[in-house]
Amino acid sequence: MRLTITSVDYAPVELSEQLPLAVTLMRPLASSVPNRVGAWLGVFDRPVRWTNENGKAVEITHAAVWPRAKGASIGAGARGLPIGLAYVVDPSLLEDEALDLAKTYFVAVGMASDSGR
Repeated sequence: MRLTITSVDYAPVELSEQLPLAVTLMRPLASSVPNRVGAWLGVFDRPVRWTNENGKAVEITHAAVWPRAKGASIGAGARGLPIGLAYVVDPSLLEDEALDLAKTYFVAVGMASDSGR
């Protein structure tokens, strides 16, 4: 499944300038964090430019996304779904079964819709 992120809030300007973003969802991630239930690991269709907290320019290829509303889920047919978006900053997360927030950088709240496979 693919999500298209069409808008973001509480985000760096550089992220807003790169919208819309397509994310192909790879697999669900288990989470013990209550507000991260339903998280997915995804890969951006094109790398996202990010200037990290040290001022270094980085290309981000993967992200964790999760529904923001309690009881919501990311699934086929989703439209205008509020999501949380975190960049994967430690590539070892790509092999993990569970979401480890220490391996991500929370970047934005966004709106996303299912854009197919």
